[in-house]
Amino acid sequence: CRAFEDKGVTHVEEHVDPVRDLKIIHNELRQKDIEQCKTYLEANGNVYRNKALKKDKMFEYEVIQKVSDFISGDDGKDVRAGEWDGKEIEVL
Repeated sequence: CRAFEDKGVTHVEEHVDPVRDLKIIHNELRQKDIEQCKTYLEANGNVYRNKALKKDKMFEYEVIQKVSDFISGDDGKDVRAGEWDGKEIEVL
């Protein structure tokens, strides 16, 4: 069911399927999260390995690495499906 009836406006998947469409959106958002984590980890990896970051930045790096591992797995979990403590949520 569409919010409007206009046969001139087509759906990219030919027909509306809310469950499929939501899965596509979640997958696209997860891919963007993976990309953001990868960019952050690459930019800060050398500094982290050299222990040149302040304690709070070390923790931030570790949280981003944990998130990256969580969302990059074969089962395709979203960040929101993880269990994060209060300090980790602040980083997220």
